[in-house]
Amino acid sequence: MLSSTLNAVEMARSDLERAHVPLISALSTHPGTTAGRKYVFRIAFLNSFQASGAALFSLRDLGAKRIAVLYNIANPYSRGIAETFRATVLKGKAHGDRCHLRGR
Repeated sequence: MLSSTLNAVEMARSDLERAHVPLISALSTHPGTTAGRKYVFRIAFLNSFQASGAALFSLRDLGAKRIAVLYNIANPYSRGIAETFRATVLKGKAHGDRCHLRGR
């Protein structure tokens, strides 16, 4: 079975796991999607990998000396990427950190 959204994965994965039916999630980046599951797989990179890659690109390839982190606090994906970007690569030393709510 192929799934594109985390909600679809969440609804189907337990039943499919018990039936030994493989589930492939095309968009889920959350580590919990495949945790403890033998028959659930993902195509997209984990949030932590995406955030680290973006930060390394910013620092090494673009030569950024100062970085501000902007994210939508109401969106779990946006919030997770921002937290990982800041915590794992910048070691908490972001020069700016601003969150917003969509449409405000």
